[in-house]
Amino acid sequence: MNYLFIDIECANCKDGGKLCEFGYVLTDQNLNELEYKNILINPDADFDPYVINKMLNFTIKEYKSSPRLNEVYDMIYPLLTAKDTIIVGHTVGGDAVHIGDDCVRYNLPTPDFLYVDVVELFKDFDGSKNATSLVKMCNALEIETDENVHTAAVDARLTMLVAKGLCDKKGVSFSQLIKDVPQCRGSIKNYAKTVEQKENYKQFLLECENNGVKLTNGMQNSNIRLFRKYVSVDGVAYTDKIKDKAVCLSSNFELTDYNGTLNLIQLIKNAEGISVSQPSKCDVFVKFKLQTQDKKEVYCKKLDAVLAAKERGKKVEIIELEDFITLLGVSAAALKNPIRSKVEKLIKERSKHVYSDQEQGATIGEVIKNKFSENN
Repeated sequence: MNYLFIDIECANCKDGGKLCEFGYVLTDQNLNELEYKNILINPDADFDPYVINKMLNFTIKEYKSSPRLNEVYDMIYPLLTAKDTIIVGHTVGGDAVHIGDDCVRYNLPTPDFLYVDVVELFKDFDGSKNATSLVKMCNALEIETDENVHTAAVDARLTMLVAKGLCDKKGVSFSQLIKDVPQCRGSIKNYAKTVEQKENYKQFLLECENNGVKLTNGMQNSNIRLFRKYVSVDGVAYTDKIKDKAVCLSSNFELTDYNGTLNLIQLIKNAEGISVSQPSKCDVFVKFKLQTQDKKEVYCKKLDAVLAAKERGKKVEIIELEDFITLLGVSAAALKNPIRSKVEKLIKERSKHVYSDQEQGATIGEVIKNKFSENN
């Protein structure tokens, strides 16, 4: 097993990362360095002023005289997808997305790979809850840095030294360290499909706007959040199958059915379940599929997070909305119960804020009827 420690720099990240550096250190399983390289890339895009002033160690001329991503792709892609190699980095999930974005920009196949984030390894080591900068990690582990921090290859090597430092502190191998901290693991797969679904999401929103379909707005999202906090048992439970389980609803469902979301929060509470907004905290995830008018599937950020958590070993049951309604022992009509006025009154009383009247949001039935009648 080899480890590829990577870091990237981007000229800008507007509408996806535009790579201007790809740096790496390849090591063996014992973290002995095998190869070290920094690849400069012409981003073929404007440089963000902050990036120029704070992040880069080369001149704009040097970047612009370098090959574009499509010209160095055959160097980078095999490194990321090599058999028996795990990618390691600092907040590397974001790097993986930026690499995928730039590959999509050049119509190149996006790489699939497993990765390990040293931020999670360090958080487990020092008990912190928030991400820590690479320099702060190095300082904590007494690793010397220099003025070339933010050169991609330098940061990749510092990341490797942090990994070594953590192994030394804990007296374990890197493979054991990774095993002991499952939340450090992640992967990127079929990213081009994810990008397509995100574009479909934008198309869906535009279609709703053009057809006058009301979606859940900011005030209503706040009400959903507060109702999760204030909800109490108010009705009969028809099941005990979600008792003490944390349930997270698809963001796509919450977007399209405000009243239905409030009803589900109440039904979950009645069944002694716990409604949560964060997919990382759920035992059950309620999936809801949205499509554009031409039946293209749209992206659900929460579902993506749940799938990533499952890959790291978290046990989460993913259930379709229709099946979840059946599990609760109610019919789809239960989601149409006119609960919103009651909920909004509760929130006013509990939070001591005055909310203005809100327009009626579209139920999911209306969305289906008005925009996707073929799916009835």
